[in-house]
Amino acid sequence: MHRNNDFATISFFRIFCDMLFVVAAYLLSAFLRGFALKPGFLGEYAWLPATFIVIYVLLMFFLRMYDVTTFTYMDRMIIRVTVSVFVPSLCISSMLFLLKMTYVSRMFFGLFILLSFVLLLGERFLGRELKRASRRGGETTVLFIGRDSSFAAYKKYIEKTSISCSFDNCFAYADERINSAEKFEDRIAEICPDEVVIAYEPGAEPAFRSYMSVCEDMGITVHLIVDLFDTELSQKYVSGIGTLPVVTYHSVSKNQAQIFFKKLMDMCGAVIAVTLSSPVMLAAAVAIKLDSPGPVFFRQTRVGRSGKTFEILKFRSMYIDAEERKKELAAQNKVKGGLMFKMDDDPRVTKVGRVIRKLSIDELPQFLNVLRGQMSIVGTRPPTVDEVKLYERRHRRRISISPGITGMWQVSGRSDITDFEQVVRLDTQYIDEWNLGLDIKLIFMTVGVVLGRRGAG
Repeated sequence: MHRNNDFATISFFRIFCDMLFVVAAYLLSAFLRGFALKPGFLGEYAWLPATFIVIYVLLMFFLRMYDVTTFTYMDRMIIRVTVSVFVPSLCISSMLFLLKMTYVSRMFFGLFILLSFVLLLGERFLGRELKRASRRGGETTVLFIGRDSSFAAYKKYIEKTSISCSFDNCFAYADERINSAEKFEDRIAEICPDEVVIAYEPGAEPAFRSYMSVCEDMGITVHLIVDLFDTELSQKYVSGIGTLPVVTYHSVSKNQAQIFFKKLMDMCGAVIAVTLSSPVMLAAAVAIKLDSPGPVFFRQTRVGRSGKTFEILKFRSMYIDAEERKKELAAQNKVKGGLMFKMDDDPRVTKVGRVIRKLSIDELPQFLNVLRGQMSIVGTRPPTVDEVKLYERRHRRRISISPGITGMWQVSGRSDITDFEQVVRLDTQYIDEWNLGLDIKLIFMTVGVVLGRRGAG
């Protein structure tokens, strides 16, 4: 009995091929540069392909390019192979520069990287076409049990992967040819399938158990499709906890590669921002202290990801009694329902406060919240505890991700937005469309908004 299924869908042959093609690129580069016959060359430079292979394979593994269930879209292959070649190239280039390894020919290194990219990408395209060709002969015979709509969806998705199957046998649960264990066993003997795919349907448990029992006795692999709920927003994926299969429904991104790089971008961006803006922050702190009594920083409890609270940091732009006076000014709130508070010419704002708000300098200390992991550079607007208490259920989707210093609401005119539902739409749009490219785009748009002094106040 095979209990360890951790690598059940991993193509180790593809990993071997990638390693082989990198070595081939290394040897071909040496031949073209006339280094192949140089005494001791192979041993002296062996670390180069070895380092490249380790980083490349780890990245491709992380990007699920060795998983046979991953969709093999052409643009996806090009992007992921490009990234996986660029990163080790950058790492090795940095190593050559920092360690001053002048004995390594830059021309040879460049040629090795170029040939590696061409061969690895060519290998992916070749493998894709070979899989398509082999699919015509039907490497794996599948017997499918379920509705026609489930069968059509399964077939469509399988054809986008590296899995080769023939789809000639589809039965409904109530089909007379398989509506008993004996008849199902006869169909198995007649068709001789390599695998059985069952689309689970509520209420069909007796038949399902019967099919499973027959397949288990006959040693046939069964794939169970458990698409139980038709959800509007949530996406889903299947994973495992120990030997327990788990179907996960999620309406926020679970792309671990992009999440990792977002965190990396947050940390690096925050360090750079704090370093470069430190003279501005020092000047702002002095001006705030001279302008009005009270602390330099404004601290307030805000609601972060999943409803967890944290203390946000801003430069104080109001008088120290601002929170007490907020109730007196409630009637002038431009946002209906009290879910946010905004008003024109707020009398609680100090002279220096108006300047630092106009220039968005008051937001700079929030980069410290980013370094603490409480916020992101780009995200949704962080609400107050009182605001969240007034939320309807659908509003809470705004706090399903980390709040940001900037976001869709920022580039759409912060203080000009007086409709809370518009804020919700912008935040949920960001959640639904999020990717690293969108974050970078919003950062550049924020710079334009700040320099243009639009929507601040």
